[in-house]
Amino acid sequence: MHRIVLYICLICLSKMLFGQRGLEIGPRVFPHLSSIVVHQDKISWDKNVITTGFDYGVEIGYSTRINRSVRSGIYFCESGDAFIRDGVYIARKINYVEVPMHFKFITHPFYVYMFSFYIGPQFKMRTFAYHYQIDFGDNNTAMWYARNNSQLKVPDNNAKLNYPETYGTPFINTENLYNQYNIDLSIGLGFDYPLNSYVLFNSYFKYDLSVLNIENKAYEVNFQRFWSTHWTPAYERNRARNFDFGFMFGVTLILPKR
Repeated sequence: MHRIVLYICLICLSKMLFGQRGLEIGPRVFPHLSSIVVHQDKISWDKNVITTGFDYGVEIGYSTRINRSVRSGIYFCESGDAFIRDGVYIARKINYVEVPMHFKFITHPFYVYMFSFYIGPQFKMRTFAYHYQIDFGDNNTAMWYARNNSQLKVPDNNAKLNYPETYGTPFINTENLYNQYNIDLSIGLGFDYPLNSYVLFNSYFKYDLSVLNIENKAYEVNFQRFWSTHWTPAYERNRARNFDFGFMFGVTLILPKR
């Protein structure tokens, strides 16, 4: 009998929650694994290093139907990758501001929690970027460092790649090597859990993949294209794609329709 009463109360809560849904807003955090995939880089390194990034921001949504909504917001994102080549630890870090335009679908809201599916584009604006490297002399020492320093971070001045010495050019930060604007395809799968009539706990696995080439292939250093001459000499360099995979979670405040 108690179970039947509890189940009826949960159904009423779900109906109240989704019957009054309007504007939704809440914070999001997204710890994730990150990598940049280019064929020429993969065949040149000795070991790829799994790097971790951390995104955060605010999501805003509006329900168009009882089980459909449109989502947007603003996220501050860090992406990149790292690898080891001839005892040298090499890392790339790129920071973006992201504005998603996602469509969210949920299962029928008569259960304690609702499974959710997200899909849509994500517009990105590059803010800054770094390349850096540390020469350890052998791969084993470099791998030990990589295992203990997988978090993407701004390098200190000693670790930044010395562009004046290496390429005879005065820049240290590497924003111009990457296109300022890009688009991701974003897919997510997770569940929502109502904490009360107007608050939801949200969580989902999220996968972002860049649609366009993130590298500025036309950028030149010493009158030669950087990516196809200085970085990995190759007449035709494949498209560089960035992907992030992780677990996003947050809390949503539901503002009822008037």
